[in-house]
Amino acid sequence: MLRSVVICELLDTLDIAFCEFDDELRAVRWNATFYEFFPEHAGFIHAGEPYSENLRRFYGFRLSADELPDIERHVADGIARHNQQQQPFDFTHRGRKLRASSLAIPDAGRIRMWKEISNAQAEERSAEIPPFDALDFIADGAYVADPQGVILASNRQFRELYDVPDDRVIVGRTLEEVLADAWRGVSPVSSLTAMIRNRLRYDNAPFEVELPRDRWRRVITQHSTDGFGYTTHGDITDAKRQHRELTIAQEALNRANAELSFLSRRDPLTGLPNRRAFDSDLASAVGRACVLMIDVDHFKAINDGHGHGIGDACLQRIAAIIDEKARVRDALPARIGGEEFAVILPNGDVPMATRLAEDIRRSVADFEWSSIDPAIRPVTVSIGIGTSDGEQGEQAVADRALYRAKASGRNRVEIGIATAPRRSA
Repeated sequence: MLRSVVICELLDTLDIAFCEFDDELRAVRWNATFYEFFPEHAGFIHAGEPYSENLRRFYGFRLSADELPDIERHVADGIARHNQQQQPFDFTHRGRKLRASSLAIPDAGRIRMWKEISNAQAEERSAEIPPFDALDFIADGAYVADPQGVILASNRQFRELYDVPDDRVIVGRTLEEVLADAWRGVSPVSSLTAMIRNRLRYDNAPFEVELPRDRWRRVITQHSTDGFGYTTHGDITDAKRQHRELTIAQEALNRANAELSFLSRRDPLTGLPNRRAFDSDLASAVGRACVLMIDVDHFKAINDGHGHGIGDACLQRIAAIIDEKARVRDALPARIGGEEFAVILPNGDVPMATRLAEDIRRSVADFEWSSIDPAIRPVTVSIGIGTSDGEQGEQAVADRALYRAKASGRNRVEIGIATAPRRSA
């Protein structure tokens, strides 16, 4: 904090405006020169203010009456420029020629800085307007415009890039008018005029324009000190399509990896998390945890007497009961093998675990098993409850309790004795 304050004061001595935004695009701090260059923010900007509100004030001052209805488009454009800026660009605001720079801070946001530049400095960066006759020797599309943006001369490449017929005059028109013609009869273009006009105000700040049939152009403009503009246009359609295809492929790969990761932690028969997921969840549990170890009673007899298809159907029903009861209590169920299931209660206590175990045991015993097979006898489960005993973990304690439940007649719940938590919060 102190370091940032010192930076603000130092930049004030250099007449550099400064404003810091966090990674959620909220204002953090700014200096006095910021108010000098942008007095519209005085008394309004505050810590935590969204950058979008900052931009609305900025554009509210800059935009003409016919551009104001599209202010939200300008705000969105400004946010995109903020996030993507890599090189300084120049623009004029309240009579000052400003050079805007931006610096990304890893995991912290972005700093924006503005410095007023002199006519000499502006001349260094200003466009060297090529002679009109030289435009046709430029590989990209290009045109020269007067300070109002009216095209004075263009080359053949520009005409071809924007589908301007040979009998259509370009001189005397603006770029937004050329774009409106390209979109006529295809899509509404009422918002293009204000948007393009605003983007052309920023020197050396590339932007993209879309054309019908999924075509794209990259536009860069520069102004001479007397306000005349030199604008170049490149065809980036292939690059955009390749980027989109790569993005689609990457998204598909991410989905496939996520699905594989999900499936690697799932039991295919019941849909519950598997042993791998159980071990991971138990290892990551913080503080005291309770574990329920659940075993289906006499399951081999079900498989031998009714077939593995009926046995699988029984396991699926038991898994559904365990899942339903566990999820209500924010517990983590799993099938850890064969006819064995488990439930983790993070930060659970023995009374809570006992209530859950009895609820599961009762629900399994009370289920109408004849709906699966008329000849099947009622299915039951035995459950052991464990917390750490200081020497062995929750699962080992629960396993011993489950053994006692089996030895005591099955269809019952036994509690393991815990003396100390295994891990600290």
